[in-house]
Amino acid sequence: EYLGEVNIKKNSELIDVDKEDGLYKLKVKRGQNQEFYYCENLIIASPASSAGFALKNLSTKLSEALRSIYYAPIMLCAYSIKKELVKEQEALLNAFGFLNCTKNHFTLGTIFASSLFPERQLEDEHLFVSFIGGSKNPQIIDFSEEDLKAITLNEAKEILDNAINKNIELKDINFIDSKLISQAIPQYNNNYLKARTIIDEELGKHEGLSLLGNYLDGVSIVDTIENAFKPKVNWEDCVILEIMIFEGMWKGVVLGFSAVSFVILMFFFVFSKIMPGINDEGEEIKPEDM
Repeated sequence: EYLGEVNIKKNSELIDVDKEDGLYKLKVKRGQNQEFYYCENLIIASPASSAGFALKNLSTKLSEALRSIYYAPIMLCAYSIKKELVKEQEALLNAFGFLNCTKNHFTLGTIFASSLFPERQLEDEHLFVSFIGGSKNPQIIDFSEEDLKAITLNEAKEILDNAINKNIELKDINFIDSKLISQAIPQYNNNYLKARTIIDEELGKHEGLSLLGNYLDGVSIVDTIENAFKPKVNWEDCVILEIMIFEGMWKGVVLGFSAVSFVILMFFFVFSKIMPGINDEGEEIKPEDM
């Protein structure tokens, strides 16, 4: 709706970005065919490693700097507990959730999803989503799905037992779904400073090239949205391509293409489908139905 009347082309794969006759040249594979797009201005809004892969032939230094930015892994785990089991503690669960600083825990924090989001309210259950791993425990990337599930539910039981002063049995925790995100949150560590300096220097050498992403100016959703409005884009002069990048690892959308306007590569990392919700008819939507 925001984009208005924009041409959309689906099922595309970005092979390369280079420069030709002063224009950015995008090599795109669609089905069995290869297509080329040219533009004066290129905005890449993607994870750092994806941008690095796309720009490998345009600038080796920029590509290497982008691909050096470390992203900590996160596993999201959704589970629920019957409301009748914690009826006396109902008020304590009417909250945002909690952060966890216990050293021997893998759980970073948990949101009380059914209390926080009206569309996630279930009829007779409280819905929780826990975040596991991060830079504190990056080894989760090597754990099996069953091990991570067991760790999450055991820690959930321990934390909730203490938080609401109620002994909850493991069998009373209903596991719903989980998703491991191998590169979830960019880390602004000491190595990042060197990479960011190179990124800024290289961008200064390529007029019309811009990067957007939570690896640049803040990891929060608010920061990302605010930064996304910085480029001035004429949406009426754009083509949208649904694309894949980084050797098929990242899926997303390329917005824009024009020799006088913009090409924007935008990638979305969506994991909300692991949580059940309520449709317009008030019926519960299970993950397998999404």
